[in-house]
Amino acid sequence: GSPDTATAATSGISIYRGEDGSGNAITQASLIFDDGDDTWDLTNNLNVAGNVTIGTGTLSAARSLTLITNSEQNTIINLKESAATYGFSIGYYGVSNDFIIKRHDNATNGTDVLTLHRENSNATFAGEVEATSLDINGAANIDGLLNINTGAANTTAIFQSTDDKAFIRLKDNDTDTYLITKDGHFSIGDSSSDYDNFKVNISSGNATFAGRVIIGNDAITTDK
Repeated sequence: GSPDTATAATSGISIYRGEDGSGNAITQASLIFDDGDDTWDLTNNLNVAGNVTIGTGTLSAARSLTLITNSEQNTIINLKESAATYGFSIGYYGVSNDFIIKRHDNATNGTDVLTLHRENSNATFAGEVEATSLDINGAANIDGLLNINTGAANTTAIFQSTDDKAFIRLKDNDTDTYLITKDGHFSIGDSSSDYDNFKVNISSGNATFAGRVIIGNDAITTDK
C-alpha cells in the first residue's frame, strides 16, 4: 500500500487533517498512485454521487472487480433505496463460507433468500421457487412434500423414459413397490422387472393376477 504522503516513488493527493483532542495526528486522507504496485490507493471511504464505469467500453477487454477482506470477514454489496433498511444485499460471509443474497424489508440485517455454499455446488432457497417451467437434468432430491397444482390442466405430471420401460418406485422403511409400464401393459411388482404379479393390458383391459383375488372374506380362484 501507499504511504499517507507522496514521495519520489508515489504521486497523488494527500490532505492534512490536523490533530485529535489528545494532540495525536489524524491519519491523512489520500489518493495516491504507487509506482511500486502500479495501483491507486485510497485511504478512506469514497462516496460517488454519479455513475461509475469500469473500463473504456472496449468489448474485447476483460474487466474484474475484486473485494478482499481479512480472513473470516464479510464482503457485502448493498443495493438500497431511500434508507439502508430497504432493498437487497449480496455478500460473501467469511465465517460460514457462504455467498448469500438477502432482502431487506425495513430490516438492517436482512433475511436470507438464496445461499450458495463454497464447499459444494448446493444452493439453498429460503422460500418457494416459482417458474412457468422447470427442467431438471439429473437427480432431484426433495426433502418434504411435493405438491403439484396444474390449475385447470388435467395432466398433472408426466414420467417418461426414452427406452422400452418406465417405472415409479414407492419405498418405505421395509417395502419397495414398483409401478411399471412396458410393452402395452401396466404392472405392479416388487422389483423393476416383476411384470406378472399384477398386470393389465392397456388395450384390452384384461388383467392378470399371479395369486388369488380376494373380495371380502371370499377368494376367487380358477382352475387352469
